[in-house]
Amino acid sequence: MKILALSDIHLDYIRLRNGLNGEVIVRFLTKVRDKILSFDPDVFIFAGDISRKIEDIKIFFEVLKDLKFYKMYVPGNHDIWIEDGLNSFEKYKYILEKISKDNNFHYLPSFPLIINNIGFVGSIGWYDYSLGSDKFSTEEYDKGEYGNLKWREIYWKLIIFKDNTGKILSNKEICKRMQEELEEQINDIKDKVDVIVAVIHTLPFEDLVYIKNFFSAYLGSKHLGEIILKNKKIKYLICGHEHNPLILSKDGINIYRCPFGYLKDLKDWEEYILRGIKFFEIIK
Repeated sequence: MKILALSDIHLDYIRLRNGLNGEVIVRFLTKVRDKILSFDPDVFIFAGDISRKIEDIKIFFEVLKDLKFYKMYVPGNHDIWIEDGLNSFEKYKYILEKISKDNNFHYLPSFPLIINNIGFVGSIGWYDYSLGSDKFSTEEYDKGEYGNLKWREIYWKLIIFKDNTGKILSNKEICKRMQEELEEQINDIKDKVDVIVAVIHTLPFEDLVYIKNFFSAYLGSKHLGEIILKNKKIKYLICGHEHNPLILSKDGINIYRCPFGYLKDLKDWEEYILRGIKFFEIIK
């Protein structure tokens, strides 16, 4: 099975940086679609951060809708920023699932997928500050501000994630919820498959963090990694969020970080996509 993975295309940033309208974005995504096709994959996985705007997310899926192979999606943190009265929980649990389904993408956070005895599980992941420096407190991380620098989705409160009772969850509570979501999926399929591919937008291992500092606290959670390591059938991990592409092996798991990243100039799109795309084959 040939798998192609990509993440972090950030269409809203491309729009603003290059002053583009929707028509130009469609042409850009058509080029991305053609590049994906050139790899002739059996499975295409997008591991989060299409855009903070639902309008862009719809365009992304509409352009890729007719690709004939399996297509899967796990949202990123930017995808669930609050927008037009919608909170993050509503976008993650309902809106993004419907958009995915309407455009022939499997929405991994809803339930796992099994293809030829290979299982796919997925979650947005999240951060609980366990990848940050222990020099800072939870209260400091909850503010999202260090000197003149800010983690904007926290500082400007762009994430409002509610549970079914309407309670607003803290980042640690969101992360705990996502850990449970991932573990439930793994337990659901572990006895039905030979190999599992885990897809998480954020980082589950400290090994994936270049510099442990204040802002690394927002990159992921080591507790997500503990869940992954408990099941020996997980042989592959796809992630994004941090914008440095990477291939790494850890404890028998092949890890692929596949970010496109913030495209500053549209003419450089092919360089970015070839750097970000990860293409690998599972041979049984």
